[in-house]
Amino acid sequence: MTKLNLEATSREQEIVKTYLEENASETLAEKMNNGTPVEKDGKQLINRKTLDGFMRYACSEARKLAAKQASSACVEDKVVFGWAIHYFEEDGIEGTLYNADGTEYKPVRTPASKPTTTVKAVAKPQPAPQMTLFDFMEKGDGETTETDVKNTVENEPENEEEDDLPSAEEIDEILAEIDSEDGARKYPENVDMETGEILPANAEKSEPSVSPYELEALRILQEIFGDEMVLR
Repeated sequence: MTKLNLEATSREQEIVKTYLEENASETLAEKMNNGTPVEKDGKQLINRKTLDGFMRYACSEARKLAAKQASSACVEDKVVFGWAIHYFEEDGIEGTLYNADGTEYKPVRTPASKPTTTVKAVAKPQPAPQMTLFDFMEKGDGETTETDVKNTVENEPENEEEDDLPSAEEIDEILAEIDSEDGARKYPENVDMETGEILPANAEKSEPSVSPYELEALRILQEIFGDEMVLR
């Protein structure tokens, strides 16, 4: 019987170890005692298998035999012993890996790259355009409402120069004075052109001239109508 250096920690493992010592070949016993050289991650390592590893392997195989949604399964002894021979003999089954100096090999894990986040620029809201008189006039079908015109006129500054313009009554008085003075020019023998008084028929006639009233009237009319006014 071949002596195996496998460590058994339970009665079940003792039974499996005894079966292997009685039935394992010398080649299989060499693998179980010294491990199997393997290459991984570019390094030469030793693959060693234990009875703890076999028990986990046997449980996974038993689950495959269990009925669907079953929590347990009955497996014959000869099936379990066959799993033991296969587990220790198959090089493709990985146990615990060790370095050449006997220390356990731990693969270097590269940190997972963080996903890149894209920040979207949020456009700033544009200020609303300032309304003008033309915007109000374009409402509806192009017609200006009475309310729009009223609001627009109320918001416009008042024309201070309108207070300086004469009223219609004052303009009528000025035109009446000019008409009377025109009549005096037509009949200079009866009117004094300087004072505007009606003279007797034998009174001394004076030279026709422009009175101060006429000059003032002409000045006011020129301010109203401009330089293009035509005198009669």
